[in-house]
Amino acid sequence: MDRNDLLDLIPAYALGALDAEERAAVDSLLATDAEAQQLLAEYQGVAETLMLTAPARPAPAHLQADLKARLAAQRESTTGKTGAREAAPTARPTLQKRSIPLWMPLVAAAAALVVIVAGILLFRPAGDPSQQQYEQIVAMVGYQTFPVASGATGEAVIAPDGRTALRLTDLPAVTDDRVLQLWLVKADGSVTAGALYPWRDPQGVYYTTLTTTPEVQALAFSIEAPEGRTSEQGPSAAPVILVPVVNA
Repeated sequence: MDRNDLLDLIPAYALGALDAEERAAVDSLLATDAEAQQLLAEYQGVAETLMLTAPARPAPAHLQADLKARLAAQRESTTGKTGAREAAPTARPTLQKRSIPLWMPLVAAAAALVVIVAGILLFRPAGDPSQQQYEQIVAMVGYQTFPVASGATGEAVIAPDGRTALRLTDLPAVTDDRVLQLWLVKADGSVTAGALYPWRDPQGVYYTTLTTTPEVQALAFSIEAPEGRTSEQGPSAAPVILVPVVNA
């Protein structure tokens, strides 16, 4: 196998797709040939980049065999029908003029796929903002916790600055033409503060956020029509969930 043949094997060498005899021949060339060393460094750089951006997975045996067959066919296409190869020129073209190996388009496609997947992961929607605020509050110093007194399971957590988050499970059954409207209960009446839709995920964990003040005595939910009720109207019936938020 002459020098040109060995140079053509360097892409497969970088991928570990040569048999022992071929690898030994390329090793001998690399020991003394500066161009071969530079070519290998370029291909190894591409391979290492892919390894850092995608999980490593050994190539199937049939792909290694296919790569070898393609390289062999490429070498044979450069010889005449008699099998005589043209004499090697005294000076090889620069690396920029070398033909692109058959496996390079596959590498480019794999790299593009990695970029697309990374973009999807980077720009996918973040988690529930209400859950994030709940987690931020419980990480604070001096926050308070008030358990649900009736109607559900869970608690309200209140930060020192009044930011409040509710974490609720086991909500009462509500049909899809009704909502659970949240109220801030004060001594002089109730103020509306949002709504929950339990029928969307009956088995789920619900988070909701609001801001409380020292005048708020409890957080309560009533079952209402989807359009809800105003603070002037107040709840239409007694609350089905009650969370007292006053210190004993």
